[in-house]
Amino acid sequence: MAIGGLRLLFRQGSSLRLGNAAPALVLLLLTPHLVAATFTGDYDPSHWTLVNTSADGTASFGSGGATLTLVGGNTGTGLSGTTDFFILAPVSGAFQFQYAYSSTDVPGFDFAGYLLDGGFFQLADTNGQHGSVSVAVTAGERFGFRVGAADNEGEPGILTVSDFNPPTAAPEPSSQLLVLLAPALILVSRVQRRQHPSGAKIVRAAVVPPLTGRRSTGAFPRHQRSKE
Repeated sequence: MAIGGLRLLFRQGSSLRLGNAAPALVLLLLTPHLVAATFTGDYDPSHWTLVNTSADGTASFGSGGATLTLVGGNTGTGLSGTTDFFILAPVSGAFQFQYAYSSTDVPGFDFAGYLLDGGFFQLADTNGQHGSVSVAVTAGERFGFRVGAADNEGEPGILTVSDFNPPTAAPEPSSQLLVLLAPALILVSRVQRRQHPSGAKIVRAAVVPPLTGRRSTGAFPRHQRSKE
C-alpha cells in the first residue's frame, strides 16, 4: 500500500501536493519501526511464563500492556518463596525498563529484581525504591523478573515495570527501502516549498481589448473609416 501511495503522489495532475503530504507519509513509513514501550507483539502476555516456588504470587498488565505488576508470595507459611515471570528473548539486544518497588513489610523481608540466563540481580528490598535498567541479552536467553519473600508473611513485595523497551527484529528489506526513501521525500518537499511558497497555482489572465463606440453585442465592433 505504501508503494501505491508513492505512485499517487507523483501522478501528474493530482490535486495532492508532495510538499503537503511528505510529513504525514514519512510518519507513516517510520511508525511501524518505532518500538513501543509496552508488553506487546513478541512480548505480549502469552509469551511469558509465571512460576511460583513456595509462593502464591501473581502477574498482571496495565491497559494496553503499558505496565507489568508482579506481586510476590504471602502464603503465611513462614517459609521463603519466589515468584518468577520470564520470557525467552526472541532476538539479541538491550532490554530497557523503569521499575518501582513497594511493600509495607519490614525492609529486607521481601525483595525484587530481574532474571538473566539463570542468574538473579536484586534491585530493591525497601518500599519506595525505583530506578531504570538497561541490560544486554542474547537471543534464546531467559529474561524476566522476580519478587521474593523471606517468610511469606506480613505483606508481599510488589514490583511495577514500566517503559519496557525490548529489542525487536530488524525490518524486512521492503520496509527498509521505504524507510530509506523518507529523507528523499523530505528533500523534495523542501524544494517544492521554495519554488511555490504559497502553494497556489499561477493563472494567466486573458487580456481583452476595451469596447468603444458601441454597446457590446457579444462580438467586437468592426472598425469604421473616419469621415474626412
